[in-house]
Amino acid sequence: MTNSNQDSAIAFDKDQEATELVNSAKENLPTLQSGQVNQTLLTDDLRKSSSDIVAEDSLTTPAMEYGKGYIKPYIDGLYYIVDDKNGSSPKREKICSPIKVVARSRNVDHSQWGIVLEWLDKSNTLHTWSVPIELIQSDSRKYRRELARRGLVVSTKKYLQDALDFFLNNHPIEILFVFTNKVGWHDNVFVTPDRIYGKTNERIIYQPESSLNHGYSQKGTLEEWRQNLCSPLGAQSRLNFAISCAFTGPLLKILDIEGGGCHMLGKSSIGKSASLYLAASVWGKREYVKNWNTTKNAAETLAAMCNDNILIMDEISQAERNDLEDMFYMLSNGRGKNRSTADGSSRVMQTWKILLLSSGEETLQAMLEQSNKRHNTGMDVRLCHIDADAGKNLGIFDSLVLAPTPEEQADILTKLTGQYYGSAGTSWLNYITLNKDSVIVEANQIIKEFMSNYSHVKSQAYRVGKRLAVVAAAGELATKAGITGWQDGQAMTASQICFDNWLDNYGYDGKQEDRKIIGQIAGYLEKYAGSRFQIVGNSRQKLNNRSGYYKTNEDLYLFGINTFKEICLPYSKQQVLNVLKDHDLVKFNEDKRITLKLNNRHIDYDRAHAVKGDIMRYHI
Repeated sequence: MTNSNQDSAIAFDKDQEATELVNSAKENLPTLQSGQVNQTLLTDDLRKSSSDIVAEDSLTTPAMEYGKGYIKPYIDGLYYIVDDKNGSSPKREKICSPIKVVARSRNVDHSQWGIVLEWLDKSNTLHTWSVPIELIQSDSRKYRRELARRGLVVSTKKYLQDALDFFLNNHPIEILFVFTNKVGWHDNVFVTPDRIYGKTNERIIYQPESSLNHGYSQKGTLEEWRQNLCSPLGAQSRLNFAISCAFTGPLLKILDIEGGGCHMLGKSSIGKSASLYLAASVWGKREYVKNWNTTKNAAETLAAMCNDNILIMDEISQAERNDLEDMFYMLSNGRGKNRSTADGSSRVMQTWKILLLSSGEETLQAMLEQSNKRHNTGMDVRLCHIDADAGKNLGIFDSLVLAPTPEEQADILTKLTGQYYGSAGTSWLNYITLNKDSVIVEANQIIKEFMSNYSHVKSQAYRVGKRLAVVAAAGELATKAGITGWQDGQAMTASQICFDNWLDNYGYDGKQEDRKIIGQIAGYLEKYAGSRFQIVGNSRQKLNNRSGYYKTNEDLYLFGINTFKEICLPYSKQQVLNVLKDHDLVKFNEDKRITLKLNNRHIDYDRAHAVKGDIMRYHI
């Protein structure tokens, strides 16, 4: 702002002069570009230009008596003014640069209150923050430090800082907002870090506990994203599926579907990262994709930031192996750790419901086994593995539609994700908040249609199928909304192809864990049957590392109790025995222990776990 404008602001109380000052400010203050405007606060019918925000308080806010004078906002800042008793010019001191009190705010349970402020920093960027009243009433240095960090210039004089405390605490504003520090659904409104979608009787503001790089951003129009990036990929099963995953998160809560994940599994340089960048382009730039190489605390924060949406994580092989099990369960369970505040009280636990889209060259099972962690089938259900290779000798692609080689096609797609992003997610949230009831009905119809093709799947396979059915519904509804540019049915087909791939690898009947257990014992015998099992009655056979005995006439492998327990890991011995019993692969005469009591002088122990040799030829 020029010096002439600052000097012209000295006229204090005459309405006509104040009006002229406001008009002057509107002419001289540059208007923010649309990308700069913080959209978290006001609905479109309430939003004003940046020059209005800076200037209007000089007309609308009355002087506030304070000390020996009064506090009054003007175009160039908030001032403390003391009139001279002798009629000379008033003494005016600047408290801070221009600031507007927008509203008072409270959280959803009325337990925390704040004052919503807006101001411009020196680069003409608009900031919005709800200052907790408890900071004004306690250590006010904390809130002034945060204001300064975000670009507000505050006086260093203590009595002027006290005047700012007084002004904010006693401001007569009556407008009331509700603030939340959680993104996602709030009744019929969807909150993201940069915008509120939908209509509600209460005005909502998003107020995070700390500033984070949330990744939501926009470049280019929806038409550009659709035509250049999305529409050509309708028949690409893995890429269509990845993009559909990006639309799935906001459906989980309103459809009452559990969260979970999909892991694109495959060797290096086949296009896995390109698929993640495509999914990210629905919501923002490539930085929306996070890396598994993170801490558990950071992963908790990322998940909470993606509540009711998609969390995208690349390269599971880079995860800290000792933390991976805990991190995975935390992400899939949707709950963070219990923590305390500085005063010892309990902090509100972070919760979320997300769709996790992951990639890597290794399976979750392989990662856990490398650190001697237990892997169970429930993990394969929560994070279903899909082969990233589409099986067409083109890596992740089903065909070449943008370039003559898979490598060039991946490069083109990666480049395009840096040119067009964010518009699809904005359009999607606008669509589902405006049509929430019909979206729920139509999504459930698509899910039902999808699952009708898999009436033969059971238990765990059914849960995976249900998740991929929601992905299909999200893609089909985004197509109906005019977002993807795909043909009707293409998203459904892509999800079916991916589910068929999972079924081919993990089975239709939901008995993956039984297969793994039987396969583990069978694999051990296939490897060591001839070298670690003493043939009963053959005294000339010398073994250096004996695991048990083999009865040739019954085709039985007799394990010592403790030896068998070690072979069962990471499963419990009882779990393994129960599975073998269910499939008639173990002989026993002691039902409770599932052991075979022996009376043979050629065997060192009197009871054993007797596994039938048929296990090496058994198929489930």
